[in-house]
Amino acid sequence: MCRPLYIWRSSPFFVVFIVLLSACAPEEDADETPDATPVLLERARLDTVVETERSIGRSEAFSAPIVAAQVDGQVEEIFHDIGDQVEAGTVLAKLDETDHQLELDAAQAEADALSAQLQLAERELERLQQVAEGEHVSESELEMARTEVAATREQLKSAQSRRDVAQRRLRKTEILAPIDGRIDERMISEGNFLAAGAEAFRMVPQRSGRVPLPFPERNANQLEVGFSARLRRLHEDDRWLDGEVTRLSPSVGDGTGVTAVIEFDPPEHWPAGALLEGLVEVDRRENAVLVPSESVVARPERQVIYVFPGESETGPVEEREVEVGYRTQELTEILEGVNADERVVVDGAQYLSDGTEVRVREGDR
Repeated sequence: MCRPLYIWRSSPFFVVFIVLLSACAPEEDADETPDATPVLLERARLDTVVETERSIGRSEAFSAPIVAAQVDGQVEEIFHDIGDQVEAGTVLAKLDETDHQLELDAAQAEADALSAQLQLAERELERLQQVAEGEHVSESELEMARTEVAATREQLKSAQSRRDVAQRRLRKTEILAPIDGRIDERMISEGNFLAAGAEAFRMVPQRSGRVPLPFPERNANQLEVGFSARLRRLHEDDRWLDGEVTRLSPSVGDGTGVTAVIEFDPPEHWPAGALLEGLVEVDRRENAVLVPSESVVARPERQVIYVFPGESETGPVEEREVEVGYRTQELTEILEGVNADERVVVDGAQYLSDGTEVRVREGDR
């Protein structure tokens, strides 16, 4: 404590009373230890640990069906272009249908004529059968009438088949989307003449992305079909997309690893062949004890954490050997050695030992 020093001075005219405070250091706080190491503390907490494994692969088109003309014809109109999202059955383009309509009309006329001819032949046969009951018609006449009905019936079936083919060919003048998806390429223009089989469009399905990700042998028994995954373009995009493991197969080469095929819905600016980074979930644990990774200190042949028990601001720390689980740059899972809500030393832990006196840093209390 600072004590005042009193000094008297006199002069012929007045007396001056001066009080000087001697220089001294402040009195130590009874609750603080002079040599205590200042530290930063954080509490261990319970949370869900999602363990992931990282891999890199190039994306592939899930499928890219070619849409081709199914009949000959001149392109009359194009309804959709590159980038359009369409549903299965959507008309992408229309061919000139004039010739195909004429073929249908001719086939329909032939079928109608044969249908009428068959009706006449059937009535004639019915009439002859009635007359034959009075034995006024020979058996050969009846047989000829029956033959005529059968032949006309077969001719009608053939004509109807030709009509149905003509109808289908007419419908095929519309080039339709075979799947739900996006138009990736257009190979035709209005006015082009297309032969049957000529390529018109290339499409990409809605769920069009997949990427094979190789993993080492140690992950072979961890991965399962249906596991979730997250993907992003390596070095180019910070946005993560969700995906799913749809197939597992032995890795090409020595066969000791495993390749997980991840399917996902890519944005339009992700082309096939893009280099992707993938994080695949291999395990999930609820109520795991987590601490900041910097609180875990490596000592020879063991790992320790310094626990500051109680709620005081100063005191000795406890050095505890811990068993760690999954670890990231920020957090580490503690399997044994620390309980949830205990205070652990974060900043300065590497300089401590068991029983070191510490105090909570100002501003961190």
